[in-house]
Amino acid sequence: MDKFEGMAVVTVAMLLVVGVGAAMFYGQAEDAKDERDEMAVREWAYRSLMALETDVQDELVSASRNLTQASLMLSGTGLNGTAARSIMNDVLANVTNGINVVTIDADGIIVAAEPSSYRSVEGTDISDQTQVVKMLNNHLPVMSQVFQMVEGFMASDMELPVFDGNGTFIGSISVTMDIEEIVRDKVEALDLPSGFQVTCLQDDGLEVYDTDEGQIGRNLFTDPIYANYTETLDFMHEMLMSNNGYGTYEYYESLESQEPVTKEVYWSGIGMHGMSWTLMFIHVV
Repeated sequence: MDKFEGMAVVTVAMLLVVGVGAAMFYGQAEDAKDERDEMAVREWAYRSLMALETDVQDELVSASRNLTQASLMLSGTGLNGTAARSIMNDVLANVTNGINVVTIDADGIIVAAEPSSYRSVEGTDISDQTQVVKMLNNHLPVMSQVFQMVEGFMASDMELPVFDGNGTFIGSISVTMDIEEIVRDKVEALDLPSGFQVTCLQDDGLEVYDTDEGQIGRNLFTDPIYANYTETLDFMHEMLMSNNGYGTYEYYESLESQEPVTKEVYWSGIGMHGMSWTLMFIHVV
């Protein structure tokens, strides 16, 4: 082999090395870019979840403050009458997505209801409702799960005790709140990017809100459409036992698609007066 042939061989070898090196470099660069993009998505999801949690929690806190003030005022007016109803309507005007306000006596009977379109429920005995039982027994603030109200709609009931001027328990004031609409309003303000889904899950498995509208009102733990996904249900049970976290599970991309995919979920808890819900940011991997 003359020196020119030797040089050619060396040149080819160097080119091969350079080519392999370049491919490795670009491959590593692409991997690094994918990792950065993934981290950016996770950071956005985490920050947005925290913002959503804060916004929804603020609404619950605001409702509790309004009820506390109303409770103190009702100590002087009693649970019924023109002054009492004025106080009740003030609460309704200041609670976001509040549906109605009622006062309930020490026997669990609805005494007064506002606005006037709900007065047909006055005199109704609701002493067997879980949150009312707690109020009558403990005389402490309480909030219910979302459930079917006697008025005929799904909502959550927040109640504050009312005591007279002598400190005697005389009943409570209650505002029913549309948790679904509270969450919906906050989610719509986020302008979710493609591939993201938000769910508000009650501790009994009820989907109070979901960007996949077909799942709202379904219960993960009792609805037959979820029954075959035992690992997913186990994951959801564990998730509901912790206040916040991150994980992955397998389920349909949507009920319409019926196509199983891997989803990652970021979650955080909200709640008030003994009741809690879990906000979930879900992303198809």
